[in-house]
Amino acid sequence: SGAVLHLREDARERVRYDFAMQTHDEGGPMQFLITAYDRTDAPGRRLEVRPRHLANIAGIRDKVICAGGLLDEEGNMKGSALVMEFPDRAGVEDYLSTEPYVTEGVWERVQVEPMNVVILGGEKVGK
Repeated sequence: SGAVLHLREDARERVRYDFAMQTHDEGGPMQFLITAYDRTDAPGRRLEVRPRHLANIAGIRDKVICAGGLLDEEGNMKGSALVMEFPDRAGVEDYLSTEPYVTEGVWERVQVEPMNVVILGGEKVGK
């Protein structure tokens, strides 16, 4: 569901998190769509932090289904979208607590929604 479970503002980083209500009845890992929007002053900061972001992602590559940058109409980076798999929402929160784009002030707003990945690489993998 798209219902918002809670909103939290991290006072230190001023990042707003929107966590959609978790619905998962089967146990096992869950997929999440993470949509993150950059601060308006982030383009230079994003480039500076990107190597640490990519190193962080490489360290948890088994959790990443796909990831990439969000672009505005002119092709400039404005945020990120990631589809990731974790045991539960706490796993997403743990990841975000160490994500350099969060800790170093690139992302301003992060939305997390449970997702059911059905097609991956042209193959049906889910229900």
